[in-house]
Amino acid sequence: MYGNGAAGPPPPRGATTVITLRVLFAAAGFLTCGLLSCIPLFRVAVLRGGRLDWTLAWLSLPVSIGCLAVVGSLPETDGRTDAAMAALLLIGAAAAAHFLVVDLRLHA
Repeated sequence: MYGNGAAGPPPPRGATTVITLRVLFAAAGFLTCGLLSCIPLFRVAVLRGGRLDWTLAWLSLPVSIGCLAVVGSLPETDGRTDAAMAALLLIGAAAAAHFLVVDLRLHA
């Protein structure tokens, strides 16, 4: 009634699409100052499905929110603010690096 229901598999992704998605997932954690560092980690957890991957993804969310709360609640002159911001940026960079390593290994 609504057309052919037996569709074939979806068309394969081109190289441009794969590279664009890699860049967007990797940049999400670092460019948002670590707040969205869970996005590439959740992508890794969906791709690999391991218990450690899911644990890292779920732990990165409260850690980044906690660090952001420290940055927002303390004055700028406090050293803990600098440490929390450095932790946020490190979490974002580590999540991006972990995502790129896993994604490149899975597609190799």
